[in-house]
Amino acid sequence: MNVVFTFIFRALSITVLWFLVPAIMAGFIFMGMRIAYRVAGEDNKVSAKAGVRAGFAVFIIFFIYKISSFRVLEFSQNIMVRPNFLYIALGVLIGLILLWVLSSLVYTRVIGFITLLLVSSGAIFLYSYFFIRTFNDFLISSSLGIILGVWLFIIIKPESFKDIFGTTEQHKHGQTEL
Repeated sequence: MNVVFTFIFRALSITVLWFLVPAIMAGFIFMGMRIAYRVAGEDNKVSAKAGVRAGFAVFIIFFIYKISSFRVLEFSQNIMVRPNFLYIALGVLIGLILLWVLSSLVYTRVIGFITLLLVSSGAIFLYSYFFIRTFNDFLISSSLGIILGVWLFIIIKPESFKDIFGTTEQHKHGQTEL
């Protein structure tokens, strides 16, 4: 029986630590890209797309700066994660503020800075998580906190999700239904 529970625990650990957590981090990148291609207004769209490209440029700068910290990826490595509830709480706060700011500024050119932040942080988090691994407790805790904050904001204000991720055509015609 212990063998079965050990297998289930290991399978669950691998799934969460090597697939779900990185998927959340990659979700920041895709969120920024989705916003950039769905935002209404030509100037806003140009600003948001430039923010995505600038986010990748920030990641490249980070990559070059941290290249000496590179470690070979080892999926079999046992990761000892100690969640830090301060980082989780800060992540929740950042997630709530991020979506509030995003929902307030989705129709302005400031959206470019938001997409820059999302893409660069997502790419930096992913790279650091897999290849640097010196602050994975922080990355896991803050990423989970941020995504929790984002979903809490959507629970509180569901129309913000439609405002942020609705299609360009819906925004042009004043519709926010998906």
